Amino acid sequence: MQWEYNKEDFVVDGDALFGEGARTEDSKITKSGDNYYMAVSSGIDGNHMDIYLLKSKSLHGPWEKVQDKPIISRGNFYDFDFRYLRLGGINFDNGTWFIYYSGQNLLRQDSVGLAITSAKDFPFGWKKYNKNPILEKNGDSWESTSILTLSVKKIGSVGKEWYGHYTGKGKDKKYHLGACYSNSPYGPFFRCENNPILGRGDWDFNGPARADIIKFEDKIYGAYESAKSGPVFQIGGYSGDTTGGPFEKIFSDLPFLSGLDKGLQFANPCFWQEDGKLYLFVGRKITSNQTPCWRYIDFLTLKY
Repeated sequence: MQWEYNKEDFVVDGDALFGEGARTEDSKITKSGDNYYMAVSSGIDGNHMDIYLLKSKSLHGPWEKVQDKPIISRGNFYDFDFRYLRLGGINFDNGTWFIYYSGQNLLRQDSVGLAITSAKDFPFGWKKYNKNPILEKNGDSWESTSILTLSVKKIGSVGKEWYGHYTGKGKDKKYHLGACYSNSPYGPFFRCENNPILGRGDWDFNGPARADIIKFEDKIYGAYESAKSGPVFQIGGYSGDTTGGPFEKIFSDLPFLSGLDKGLQFANPCFWQEDGKLYLFVGRKITSNQTPCWRYIDFLTLKY
């Protein structure tokens, strides 16, 4: 897979939308009527991030906030999502909009929550689901300390229509991807028997972290952020013929999107398909005044 990319063609500048020095990450895309909508996470730093919604007439922008305040805010002191919110995906089904997000509690444990609004109230009126969290840490192995993201699509078989990939974190602080399913967008979500479906390698020694999936040309494609050591992020890809897998990395020993040769880092991938083309949104990191800052969201097109 090769992607057309020009770092000058960013579609979101977090400083312009949220103030200088804001940390802006994640980008989950949907469309309603003539408008595209992008959910993003932003805050003063990585420990104080809420979810905002942007809109535009074009995927290339310009993007603007639907309202100045977040559409979903961090929870109270003892809630599972007190520290920060990060995005997993946005879906629509049977008159209801769904945003899947991860939140972190005081013990720095991540779990997945859900927020909903009606078609009538969209893009406003978001409320947290009263049975949150819907996916939590499990067991004593690869997903024993946190579940970071859940990307869900309605692409599964009968009775398992709502199919997703999620990121698990173990006690070794490494990441793996797991698969899950439900017959409802609300859950409960059940883990697949062949989990984990993807593990770590050489360039991605820390393991596949925050991920997104899409069904494109009768295959399941996924993209994930990872690093060899420390927080130096690139994007890896994987694919499988069916939701049952197996899933294999597109390049076994290389990322499929890297900016390290240009002094750039990429993270938080999001797929979008339209008119037979596959697009990828990613966060881009720059360094200004020796302060790490996730500021830009870039837009790429798959080259055949």
